[in-house]
Amino acid sequence: MFHVFRKILDSRHPRRRFGFLFGGAIVFAGMTIFSPATQTLAARGEEPPALPACADQRQTAELYRQLRERYVDLRKETLALERERDTLSKHRDKLVDDIETFEKLRGKVDERLSEWEQRQDTARLEKLDRLVAIVGQMSAPKAAELLSGADADLTVEVIFKLSEQHAGQIIARLPADRAAKVTAAVSKRR
Repeated sequence: MFHVFRKILDSRHPRRRFGFLFGGAIVFAGMTIFSPATQTLAARGEEPPALPACADQRQTAELYRQLRERYVDLRKETLALERERDTLSKHRDKLVDDIETFEKLRGKVDERLSEWEQRQDTARLEKLDRLVAIVGQMSAPKAAELLSGADADLTVEVIFKLSEQHAGQIIARLPADRAAKVTAAVSKRR
């Protein structure tokens, strides 16, 4: 029977060794306690025989020492794993809190960015409306001179917002290539 314990002790997985040894001890004890012979003796009121003493106490002591060392090592490993699990759990909780904080901050930044973009759009539209009002009051040759030096997109937006008659007079006085581009862009928008 000692050779079975030796094989288990030489196993590569400490928990498996530990489990096999204690499982074997429990099974052996269970077989002794709940065997038919023991139950028969109990029914007759007699005591079951005591386990025989081990012939080689030195081997038994060595086996016990090895089991005890394995148990202590496994217990230390278990405690270390529990500490590591607790540490990881704390770090996970902190990360969850940090993510929630980040999400709140991102929401605030998105809100402020949206407000800023709205203000920029409003300011741009107000400036465009003022420019349209100024160009609308100018004569067609002066307006054409002003818009020929402006950005093409701005020229299209101003022409688009002017009355068709005034816009036509201004386009007629723009350089030919610029007038063609502006006319094409305005016709797409209308």
